[in-house]
Amino acid sequence: MKRNKVFEYIRLFFNFRKKPYILFRNLLGFYPLNLELYKLAMLNKSYFARDKEGRLINNERLEFLGDAVLETIVTDILYHRFPQKKEGFLSVLRSRLVQRKMLNKLGMQIGLNRFAKAAGYSKPFNIYGNTLEALIGAIYLDRGYEYAYQFVNTFLKKHVNLSKLSNEEGNYKVKLQEWAQKNKMNFHYEMRESDETKSIQFIAELYIEDILAGEGRASSKKEAQQLAAEVACRKLSPNNPLMKEIKEKKERQALQLECEDDVDLQEEKDT
Repeated sequence: MKRNKVFEYIRLFFNFRKKPYILFRNLLGFYPLNLELYKLAMLNKSYFARDKEGRLINNERLEFLGDAVLETIVTDILYHRFPQKKEGFLSVLRSRLVQRKMLNKLGMQIGLNRFAKAAGYSKPFNIYGNTLEALIGAIYLDRGYEYAYQFVNTFLKKHVNLSKLSNEEGNYKVKLQEWAQKNKMNFHYEMRESDETKSIQFIAELYIEDILAGEGRASSKKEAQQLAAEVACRKLSPNNPLMKEIKEKKERQALQLECEDDVDLQEEKDT
């Protein structure tokens, strides 16, 4: 074991001055052992990169691995960070941390826009979450769980206020139900299974008065519904376009019912 460590240090001594090693050292906080893994993690499938044999290569497999590793690490962090919280709270908070919007934002914040490679002059914002997952997969293969944990824990501490995020957390399904009862609105969820090969297995679509108001994706039905309800709850202000659409639909339905009642009343008089 010690002999392997010596060879590792010798190899790093001859490589650490090379630009790619320095760049990734600045990004990761440590030197990579297998630099090719990290280069591969930066390759979006749209880039159409090829290996020496001419085969197309991209970061999708690393992304698949990193997605699972990230969820495990976030679960580990939240379990110890909130020892008194119940499973439901932890599940929803975890879903919010690993959802695509959050990962895209975090990928940008840690500087992946300088590393990720995609087709076109401007990179689409949604590739940064995928690249972040692929990077975590590369770290896990190259250095193991502990290094991957430290990397994730470091950027979460720097870029995410878990205390604030947890205080904002709530049961959005209950909030939505209370709002619907108060405003005499009907809503329902429609569930479907994801055809993706990643850990996200369920998609919940939330409809208010048969109008799509929110969507949630998670590894369980409850988490997916909670995320869909959260999306909808953020649109409940009177000036939101969704609320205007729902209000107009309700008004049309009320007018239609009123007309139908007038017709029924006229028919009764005629008879």
